[in-house]
Amino acid sequence: MYSTTNNINTYSRKTYIDVARGIGIILLILGHIVSGNTHLFNWIYSFHMPLFFFLSGMVANEKKLNNFPAYVKKKAMARIFPYFIIVALGFIICMIIPSYRADVIADGWYSQITHILWYCRPVYLYIGQVWFLIALFWSEIFFYGWYKLVGKRHVILQLATALIFVVLSRHIWKLDPYMPFIQKIPFLIDAACMGTFCYILGFLTERYHLLDRINKWIKLLLIPIAFVINIYVGTWLNGYTNMVDLVFVNAFRYVPAMIAGVAGVVLLSCFLQKFKPLEWIGRYSLPLFASHTFIIYLVREIVYWCTGTYYTMMVDVPNKLAFLMTFVVLILMIPIGLLYAFIEKKLKDLNTKPQ
Repeated sequence: MYSTTNNINTYSRKTYIDVARGIGIILLILGHIVSGNTHLFNWIYSFHMPLFFFLSGMVANEKKLNNFPAYVKKKAMARIFPYFIIVALGFIICMIIPSYRADVIADGWYSQITHILWYCRPVYLYIGQVWFLIALFWSEIFFYGWYKLVGKRHVILQLATALIFVVLSRHIWKLDPYMPFIQKIPFLIDAACMGTFCYILGFLTERYHLLDRINKWIKLLLIPIAFVINIYVGTWLNGYTNMVDLVFVNAFRYVPAMIAGVAGVVLLSCFLQKFKPLEWIGRYSLPLFASHTFIIYLVREIVYWCTGTYYTMMVDVPNKLAFLMTFVVLILMIPIGLLYAFIEKKLKDLNTKPQ
């Protein structure tokens, strides 16, 4: 449930968060298509995954932070269980398609299992984006500990301690050589450190009703300012960054650029609440998030059939074509979202049906 203070009702608050998720999904799709040597690519990667952690923090419920075992169980069901479901579906699809199956078999079962269970980043299954679910799980666990320690203290202390996670994310890789077997911190705990920082920022934004306190005209003014800061500091000065790989280049540039990009999207979402397509994408972001890579490669085959040119995603796709492919991917994902909504409704009806 979302807060209803300062004359913003439950539906309105849920709407702009869903709209922001919808924007994030579109950027995710575009970022997995457009050529990686462009400013557009670098701009997307400067903030698009932190955005999802931030939005998750915005919907964190303080009332659920009293029973740690129950909290862990709930988060495991919401993050880890879908991770393995998506991995299983990705594996089945790859086993059905001969060219995909060949890559998986050539990689070897040991490598596949290692990447799924240890790195939590499946390879050759076209679902690499599911790393986010595991990192989000750990971010929520770390957030629980942070909340218990400083969650009810002064906001300055809260922000100062949140910055500890930035420092950890910048230096935690130094522990890699001491890890057994494959010398890599397991389970994306390293990426979850920056995720926790973003999660806390989202939580504090909602807790202190920062968006409610800003006049709508000030919000409108802040949108271009936020994106200018993000583009200049993040894209032009800092270049390519990648949260999951701990590629921050310069953390003193990465953090303000990332915050500015997230702020720009969230502020923009406040003015797009009546744009139903974005809200719909955000509401059903999980199935769209899980399936978008397969749809991307289906669209690539369509492009090849139409043009005779075989493009490699994130390598040589021109910007104009990338936008067109993103639009087609979104259209093709509509049945997936509708099917998910149908199943969700049926399950809800079964749970509410009198025994």
